[in-house]
Amino acid sequence: MPDKIVLHIGSHKTGTTAIQKTLLENRESLKASGIFYPDIGFFYFGHHHMVEALRSEDGDRFAAMAEEINALDGTVVISSENFSSCPADAVNTLARLLKAGSIEIVYYQRNVLELIYLWWLELVKHGNKDILLRFYADSLTRPGRQHLLNPKTILDRWGDAFGEDAVKIFLYDGISDTVSHFMKMVLGLEEFESEPESRYINKSYDTASVELIRFFNAAGLGGLALVRENAEGRQFLERIRRLSAPYISILPVDFDCLPFKRIEAELHKAWLKRIQNHNGSKQLFATRNVEIRYVDPAFWYSEYEFTREVLGFVKSLGVQ
Repeated sequence: MPDKIVLHIGSHKTGTTAIQKTLLENRESLKASGIFYPDIGFFYFGHHHMVEALRSEDGDRFAAMAEEINALDGTVVISSENFSSCPADAVNTLARLLKAGSIEIVYYQRNVLELIYLWWLELVKHGNKDILLRFYADSLTRPGRQHLLNPKTILDRWGDAFGEDAVKIFLYDGISDTVSHFMKMVLGLEEFESEPESRYINKSYDTASVELIRFFNAAGLGGLALVRENAEGRQFLERIRRLSAPYISILPVDFDCLPFKRIEAELHKAWLKRIQNHNGSKQLFATRNVEIRYVDPAFWYSEYEFTREVLGFVKSLGVQ
């Protein structure tokens, strides 16, 4: 049985991929320190198949994984940001089946002002076609649909299942390098020297590129693949960067917005004592306002010739 299990549950957009890549690349050297990053339920860089098994109706599949984990020793690290969206019954199953001397839940919380935009970017990369302002309006009027806008609900599930004292929360904005922080502050490897976190960060795209990807998505194509892998698709990138410049708009976001104020207040009231790097102020997040840049969709109507060329390219790929 492990002496300790560290469950790194996210959340999304807090450097989870960078942490996972570092753990994977150092898997053998970590073993020498008694720290195991097992390949049980493993996919890509983290334990995403474990989450799938946990959420599936096939209870035996996850039970088998749990038995393998329980047979390990030392410190076992399990990491997937998808744990943060698990329903209560899945979290309770995890708590019931995992056995260790102690279990620690590690959760990084990003400033909520940034989360809607960052989550929209992530969804666009995976095929979403929503216009940013529509996505924003839907998220703020129905925040219950976005798990990232409900950190208290996420943490309550894990606290109820494992006990509040098992949960450690870190404010992402106060950490300069999440990889170094995780290895040193969570795993206790003070001498660990990590690669710069920027090496691992998922590729980001500028405002104009994101709008082109979204437009391709709306036309029924995989926009990300087109700008990455299709030479003709990539040719549109430089042109949209130049043509869209006059159509760049700014969306100001701050804590005067009631939903954001409520999220921060609820998290502060319920979970302040488990936040490990808070400075003691009444506000959790130091940055109180952000400006989000986006391409006004009117661009596609105003720059008709460019739009016509893009649609012609789409049609050449067999999409009507």
